[in-house]
Amino acid sequence: MRPWKSLLLFVAFIVYASFYPFAFSAPRWQAAMQGPVLEWLRFTRTGAGDMIANVAAYIPIGLLLRLCLREGLKGFGITVLSGLALSVLVEVLQNTTRHRDPSYIDVEMNTAGTLVGALIATWFRKPLLKAKFLPRMPWAVSILLVLWLGIHAAPLVPALEMSTVRNNLAGLTPFRFTFERLTRWAACYMIFAELMRALASPKRFGLWLVSGIAFTYACRLLILGQTLGWDEILGTAVALPLVLIAPRTGKPAWMVLLVLIAGSGLAPFRFDAIERQPFHWVQFDTYTDLLSKAFLAIGASWAGYRAGLGRVTSVVSAAAVLGAIEFSQAYMSTATRVPEYADPLLALSAILILERK
Repeated sequence: MRPWKSLLLFVAFIVYASFYPFAFSAPRWQAAMQGPVLEWLRFTRTGAGDMIANVAAYIPIGLLLRLCLREGLKGFGITVLSGLALSVLVEVLQNTTRHRDPSYIDVEMNTAGTLVGALIATWFRKPLLKAKFLPRMPWAVSILLVLWLGIHAAPLVPALEMSTVRNNLAGLTPFRFTFERLTRWAACYMIFAELMRALASPKRFGLWLVSGIAFTYACRLLILGQTLGWDEILGTAVALPLVLIAPRTGKPAWMVLLVLIAGSGLAPFRFDAIERQPFHWVQFDTYTDLLSKAFLAIGASWAGYRAGLGRVTSVVSAAAVLGAIEFSQAYMSTATRVPEYADPLLALSAILILERK
Protein backbone atom coordinates (compact mmCIF):
# COMPACT_ATOMS: atom_id res chain seq x y z
CA MET A 1 0.00 0.00 0.00
CA ARG A 2 1.44 3.36 -1.03
CA PRO A 3 1.80 5.78 1.91
CA TRP A 4 -0.16 8.77 0.56
CA LYS A 5 -1.69 9.56 3.97
CA SER A 6 1.71 9.59 5.66
CA LEU A 7 3.05 11.85 2.90
CA LEU A 8 0.22 14.35 3.42
CA LEU A 9 0.88 14.38 7.17
CA PHE A 10 4.56 15.18 6.65
CA VAL A 11 3.73 17.94 4.15
CA ALA A 12 1.32 19.40 6.70
CA PHE A 13 4.12 19.27 9.29
CA ILE A 14 6.49 21.11 6.94
CA VAL A 15 3.93 23.85 6.27
CA TYR A 16 3.13 24.25 9.96
CA ALA A 17 6.76 24.41 11.03
CA SER A 18 7.62 26.83 8.21
CA PHE A 19 5.00 29.46 9.04
CA TYR A 20 4.67 29.22 12.83
CA PRO A 21 3.81 31.52 14.64
CA PHE A 22 1.70 32.66 11.66
CA ALA A 23 2.46 36.35 12.16
CA PHE A 24 1.51 37.37 8.62
CA SER A 25 2.49 40.85 7.49
CA ALA A 26 1.10 42.44 4.33
CA PRO A 27 3.67 45.30 4.30
CA ARG A 28 6.56 42.84 4.31
CA TRP A 29 5.08 40.98 1.35
CA GLN A 30 4.53 44.25 -0.54
CA ALA A 31 8.12 45.28 0.09
CA ALA A 32 9.37 41.92 -1.21
CA MET A 33 7.22 42.16 -4.34
CA GLN A 34 8.69 45.55 -5.21
CA GLY A 35 12.23 44.21 -5.36
CA PRO A 36 13.86 41.92 -7.92
CA VAL A 37 12.68 38.32 -8.04
CA LEU A 38 16.05 37.03 -6.87
CA GLU A 39 15.73 39.03 -3.67
CA TRP A 40 12.72 36.97 -2.60
CA LEU A 41 15.24 34.36 -1.44
CA ARG A 42 18.09 36.06 0.34
CA PHE A 43 21.29 34.69 1.82
CA THR A 44 20.77 34.24 5.54
CA ARG A 45 23.62 33.15 7.76
CA THR A 46 22.70 29.88 9.46
CA GLY A 47 24.35 27.40 11.79
CA ALA A 48 25.23 23.78 11.15
CA GLY A 49 22.40 22.60 13.36
CA ASP A 50 19.82 24.53 11.36
CA MET A 51 21.21 23.13 8.12
CA ILE A 52 21.00 19.58 9.46
CA ALA A 53 17.41 20.21 10.57
CA ASN A 54 16.47 21.48 7.10
CA VAL A 55 17.93 18.37 5.50
CA ALA A 56 16.29 15.99 7.98
CA ALA A 57 12.86 17.62 7.66
CA TYR A 58 12.63 16.83 3.93
CA ILE A 59 14.02 13.28 4.01
CA PRO A 60 10.55 11.81 4.82
CA ILE A 61 9.06 13.89 1.98
CA GLY A 62 11.49 12.45 -0.54
CA LEU A 63 11.16 8.91 0.83
CA LEU A 64 7.35 8.81 0.93
CA LEU A 65 6.79 10.60 -2.38
CA ARG A 66 9.26 8.27 -4.12
CA LEU A 67 7.33 5.28 -2.76
CA CYS A 68 4.05 6.75 -3.98
CA LEU A 69 5.35 7.10 -7.55
CA ARG A 70 6.30 4.35 -9.96
CA GLU A 71 9.83 3.05 -10.31
CA GLY A 72 12.17 4.56 -12.83
CA LEU A 73 14.20 7.70 -13.46
CA LYS A 74 11.07 9.73 -14.21
CA GLY A 75 9.59 9.07 -10.77
CA PHE A 76 12.92 9.86 -9.13
CA GLY A 77 13.16 13.18 -10.99
CA ILE A 78 9.58 14.15 -10.12
CA THR A 79 10.30 13.44 -6.45
CA VAL A 80 13.37 15.68 -6.30
CA LEU A 81 11.73 18.47 -8.31
CA SER A 82 8.63 18.31 -6.09
CA GLY A 83 10.77 18.73 -2.98
CA LEU A 84 12.52 21.68 -4.64
CA ALA A 85 9.20 23.25 -5.65
CA LEU A 86 7.70 22.82 -2.18
CA SER A 87 10.77 24.39 -0.57
CA VAL A 88 10.81 27.36 -2.96
CA LEU A 89 7.08 27.94 -2.46
CA VAL A 90 7.43 27.84 1.32
CA GLU A 91 10.47 30.12 1.36
CA VAL A 92 8.87 32.68 -0.98
CA LEU A 93 5.66 32.76 1.06
CA GLN A 94 7.72 33.30 4.21
CA ASN A 95 8.01 36.87 2.97
CA THR A 96 4.49 37.27 4.33
CA THR A 97 5.55 36.58 7.94
CA ARG A 98 7.39 38.83 10.38
CA HIS A 99 9.37 36.12 12.19
CA ARG A 100 10.77 34.19 9.22
CA ASP A 101 13.81 34.82 7.02
CA PRO A 102 13.56 33.08 3.63
CA SER A 103 16.89 31.90 2.29
CA TYR A 104 18.16 29.99 -0.73
CA ILE A 105 20.41 28.08 1.68
CA ASP A 106 17.24 26.51 3.13
CA VAL A 107 16.10 25.58 -0.39
CA GLU A 108 19.43 23.84 -1.05
CA MET A 109 19.26 21.91 2.24
CA ASN A 110 15.60 20.96 1.73
CA THR A 111 16.33 19.70 -1.78
CA ALA A 112 19.30 17.71 -0.48
CA GLY A 113 17.02 16.13 2.11
CA THR A 114 14.48 15.22 -0.57
CA LEU A 115 17.29 13.66 -2.65
CA VAL A 116 18.49 11.59 0.32
CA GLY A 117 14.96 10.37 1.01
CA ALA A 118 14.43 9.47 -2.65
CA LEU A 119 17.68 7.49 -2.70
CA ILE A 120 16.71 5.56 0.42
CA ALA A 121 13.30 4.75 -1.09
CA THR A 122 14.96 3.59 -4.32
CA TRP A 123 17.42 1.28 -2.57
CA PHE A 124 14.93 -0.23 -0.12
CA ARG A 125 11.71 0.08 -2.12
CA LYS A 126 10.29 -3.43 -1.65
CA PRO A 127 10.67 -3.74 2.15
CA LEU A 128 9.49 -0.15 2.64
CA LEU A 129 6.32 -0.73 0.62
CA LYS A 130 5.52 -3.67 2.89
CA ALA A 131 5.96 -1.52 6.02
CA LYS A 132 3.05 0.11 7.82
CA PHE A 133 3.77 3.83 8.07
CA LEU A 134 0.64 4.55 10.08
CA PRO A 135 0.01 1.65 12.48
CA ARG A 136 -3.57 1.09 13.47
CA MET A 137 -4.34 2.22 17.00
CA PRO A 138 -7.46 3.30 18.89
CA TRP A 139 -8.66 6.85 18.25
CA ALA A 140 -8.19 7.85 21.89
CA VAL A 141 -4.56 6.69 21.88
CA SER A 142 -3.86 8.53 18.63
CA ILE A 143 -5.39 11.79 19.85
CA LEU A 144 -3.63 11.65 23.21
CA LEU A 145 -0.27 11.02 21.50
CA VAL A 146 -0.85 13.99 19.20
CA LEU A 147 -1.71 16.17 22.20
CA TRP A 148 1.44 14.98 24.00
CA LEU A 149 3.55 15.78 20.95
CA GLY A 150 1.94 19.22 20.72
CA ILE A 151 2.71 19.97 24.37
CA HIS A 152 6.40 19.05 24.07
CA ALA A 153 7.30 19.58 20.42
CA ALA A 154 5.26 22.58 19.29
CA PRO A 155 6.03 24.63 17.26
CA LEU A 156 7.77 21.63 15.65
CA VAL A 157 10.80 23.74 14.78
CA PRO A 158 14.00 21.88 15.76
CA ALA A 159 17.32 23.68 16.10
CA LEU A 160 20.39 21.56 16.72
CA GLU A 161 22.34 24.37 18.33
CA MET A 162 23.89 24.52 21.80
CA SER A 163 22.38 27.98 22.29
CA THR A 164 18.91 26.44 21.91
CA VAL A 165 19.72 23.75 24.47
CA ARG A 166 21.00 26.36 26.92
CA ASN A 167 17.87 28.47 26.49
CA ASN A 168 15.62 25.46 26.95
CA LEU A 169 17.49 24.51 30.13
CA ALA A 170 17.05 27.97 31.64
CA GLY A 171 14.09 26.67 33.66
CA LEU A 172 16.44 24.54 35.76
CA THR A 173 18.19 27.57 37.25
CA PRO A 174 17.47 28.25 40.02
CA PHE A 175 16.00 25.11 41.55
CA ARG A 176 12.28 25.80 42.03
CA PHE A 177 8.95 24.12 41.58
CA THR A 178 5.32 24.47 42.63
CA PHE A 179 3.01 21.84 44.06
CA GLU A 180 0.43 22.72 41.41
CA ARG A 181 2.65 22.04 38.42
CA LEU A 182 4.46 19.08 40.01
CA THR A 183 1.19 17.20 40.60
CA ARG A 184 -0.04 18.20 37.15
CA TRP A 185 3.03 16.72 35.49
CA ALA A 186 2.81 13.60 37.67
CA ALA A 187 -0.75 13.07 36.40
CA CYS A 188 0.35 13.72 32.81
CA TYR A 189 3.16 11.17 33.03
CA MET A 190 0.83 8.57 34.56
CA ILE A 191 -1.40 8.96 31.49
CA PHE A 192 1.63 8.89 29.19
CA ALA A 193 2.86 5.69 30.83
CA GLU A 194 -0.53 4.12 30.23
CA LEU A 195 -0.27 5.13 26.57
CA MET A 196 3.03 3.28 26.35
CA ARG A 197 1.43 0.29 28.07
CA ALA A 198 -1.37 0.33 25.49
CA LEU A 199 1.10 0.34 22.60
CA ALA A 200 3.76 -2.08 23.86
CA SER A 201 3.75 -5.70 24.89
CA PRO A 202 4.21 -6.38 28.64
CA LYS A 203 7.83 -7.43 28.07
CA ARG A 204 8.67 -4.25 26.17
CA PHE A 205 6.67 -1.81 28.28
CA GLY A 206 9.70 -0.67 30.30
CA LEU A 207 11.73 -0.05 27.15
CA TRP A 208 8.88 1.88 25.52
CA LEU A 209 8.34 3.98 28.63
CA VAL A 210 12.02 4.91 29.03
CA SER A 211 12.35 5.61 25.30
CA GLY A 212 9.20 7.73 25.32
CA ILE A 213 10.41 9.82 28.26
CA ALA A 214 13.83 10.23 26.62
CA PHE A 215 12.17 11.40 23.39
CA THR A 216 9.97 13.81 25.37
CA TYR A 217 12.94 15.35 27.16
CA ALA A 218 14.89 15.54 23.88
CA CYS A 219 12.02 17.57 22.39
CA ARG A 220 12.19 19.91 25.36
CA LEU A 221 15.90 20.46 24.69
CA LEU A 222 15.96 20.70 20.89
CA ILE A 223 12.68 22.42 19.92
CA LEU A 224 12.61 26.20 19.76
CA GLY A 225 10.54 27.80 22.49
CA GLN A 226 10.38 24.75 24.76
CA THR A 227 11.64 24.74 28.35
CA LEU A 228 12.49 21.86 30.67
CA GLY A 229 11.71 22.68 34.31
CA TRP A 230 12.00 21.02 37.68
CA ASP A 231 8.21 20.68 37.88
CA GLU A 232 8.22 18.22 34.99
CA ILE A 233 11.32 16.34 36.16
CA LEU A 234 9.98 15.89 39.69
CA GLY A 235 6.53 15.06 38.33
CA THR A 236 8.11 12.28 36.27
CA ALA A 237 9.91 11.03 39.38
CA VAL A 238 6.61 10.90 41.29
CA ALA A 239 4.71 9.18 38.48
CA LEU A 240 7.22 6.42 37.69
CA PRO A 241 6.96 4.55 41.03
CA LEU A 242 3.17 4.78 40.87
CA VAL A 243 3.22 3.30 37.37
CA LEU A 244 5.80 0.57 38.00
CA ILE A 245 4.26 -0.64 41.28
CA ALA A 246 1.03 -1.63 39.53
CA PRO A 247 1.63 -4.50 37.06
CA ARG A 248 -1.39 -3.33 35.09
CA THR A 249 -3.88 -0.52 35.16
CA GLY A 250 -6.62 -0.81 37.76
CA LYS A 251 -9.15 1.32 39.57
CA PRO A 252 -6.71 2.21 42.43
CA ALA A 253 -4.22 3.66 39.93
CA TRP A 254 -7.02 5.62 38.26
CA MET A 255 -8.10 7.02 41.63
CA VAL A 256 -4.51 8.09 42.36
CA LEU A 257 -4.53 9.85 38.99
CA LEU A 258 -7.69 11.76 39.94
CA VAL A 259 -6.15 12.72 43.30
CA LEU A 260 -3.12 14.17 41.50
CA ILE A 261 -5.39 16.11 39.12
CA ALA A 262 -7.39 17.40 42.10
CA GLY A 263 -4.19 18.46 43.87
CA SER A 264 -3.10 20.36 40.80
CA GLY A 265 -6.48 21.98 40.36
CA LEU A 266 -6.99 23.06 43.97
CA ALA A 267 -3.47 24.24 44.88
CA PRO A 268 -2.64 26.45 46.78
CA PHE A 269 -5.82 25.49 48.72
CA ARG A 270 -6.72 29.07 49.65
CA PHE A 271 -10.49 29.44 49.63
CA ASP A 272 -10.44 33.13 50.42
CA ALA A 273 -12.73 34.61 47.78
CA ILE A 274 -15.03 37.30 49.11
CA GLU A 275 -17.83 35.99 46.91
CA ARG A 276 -18.25 33.09 44.52
CA GLN A 277 -16.37 33.71 41.27
CA PRO A 278 -18.25 33.44 37.94
CA PHE A 279 -17.42 30.63 35.53
CA HIS A 280 -15.57 31.28 32.28
CA TRP A 281 -15.10 29.20 29.15
CA VAL A 282 -11.36 28.84 28.63
CA GLN A 283 -8.49 30.47 30.52
CA PHE A 284 -4.96 29.76 29.29
CA ASP A 285 -1.75 31.70 28.78
CA THR A 286 -0.40 29.74 25.81
CA TYR A 287 -1.80 27.18 23.40
CA THR A 288 0.33 24.52 25.10
CA ASP A 289 -1.68 25.17 28.27
CA LEU A 290 -4.83 24.40 26.29
CA LEU A 291 -3.27 21.21 24.92
CA SER A 292 -2.30 20.24 28.47
CA LYS A 293 -5.88 20.77 29.67
CA ALA A 294 -7.19 18.58 26.85
CA PHE A 295 -4.58 15.88 27.53
CA LEU A 296 -5.45 15.68 31.23
CA ALA A 297 -9.23 15.81 30.79
CA ILE A 298 -9.46 13.31 27.94
CA GLY A 299 -6.70 11.20 29.46
CA ALA A 300 -8.59 10.96 32.77
CA SER A 301 -11.65 9.59 30.97
CA TRP A 302 -9.56 7.19 28.88
CA ALA A 303 -7.59 5.95 31.91
CA GLY A 304 -10.86 5.14 33.70
CA TYR A 305 -12.00 3.21 30.65
CA ARG A 306 -8.70 1.30 30.64
CA ALA A 307 -9.18 0.59 34.34
CA GLY A 308 -12.31 -1.40 33.59
CA LEU A 309 -15.07 1.18 33.85
CA GLY A 310 -17.63 1.39 31.08
CA ARG A 311 -17.48 4.08 28.41
CA VAL A 312 -20.21 6.22 29.92
CA THR A 313 -19.17 5.55 33.53
CA SER A 314 -15.54 6.50 32.94
CA VAL A 315 -16.41 9.68 31.05
CA VAL A 316 -19.10 10.86 33.46
CA SER A 317 -16.93 10.06 36.50
CA ALA A 318 -13.95 12.00 35.17
CA ALA A 319 -16.17 14.92 34.15
CA ALA A 320 -17.82 14.94 37.59
CA VAL A 321 -14.46 15.07 39.39
CA LEU A 322 -13.19 17.84 37.11
CA GLY A 323 -16.47 19.71 37.51
CA ALA A 324 -16.18 19.47 41.30
CA ILE A 325 -12.65 20.88 41.09
CA GLU A 326 -13.83 23.81 38.99
CA PHE A 327 -16.77 24.44 41.35
CA SER A 328 -14.33 24.54 44.26
CA GLN A 329 -12.18 27.02 42.37
CA ALA A 330 -15.14 29.40 42.34
CA TYR A 331 -14.48 29.98 46.04
CA MET A 332 -10.80 30.76 45.53
CA SER A 333 -9.55 34.27 44.78
CA THR A 334 -9.06 35.21 41.13
CA ALA A 335 -5.37 35.74 41.90
CA THR A 336 -4.95 31.98 42.25
CA ARG A 337 -7.76 30.27 40.31
CA VAL A 338 -10.44 31.02 37.72
CA PRO A 339 -13.29 28.47 37.39
CA GLU A 340 -14.15 27.40 33.86
CA TYR A 341 -16.33 25.01 31.89
CA ALA A 342 -13.58 23.65 29.66
CA ASP A 343 -12.15 20.78 31.73
CA PRO A 344 -15.39 18.82 32.41
CA LEU A 345 -16.59 19.41 28.85
CA LEU A 346 -13.30 18.10 27.45
CA ALA A 347 -13.67 15.02 29.65
CA LEU A 348 -17.19 14.48 28.31
CA SER A 349 -15.93 14.80 24.73
CA ALA A 350 -13.92 11.60 25.25
CA ILE A 351 -17.15 9.61 24.74
CA LEU A 352 -16.77 10.36 21.03
CA ILE A 353 -13.38 8.63 20.72
CA LEU A 354 -13.58 5.73 23.18
CA GLU A 355 -14.19 2.60 21.15
CA ARG A 356 -16.60 -0.06 22.29
CA LYS A 357 -14.99 -3.23 23.61
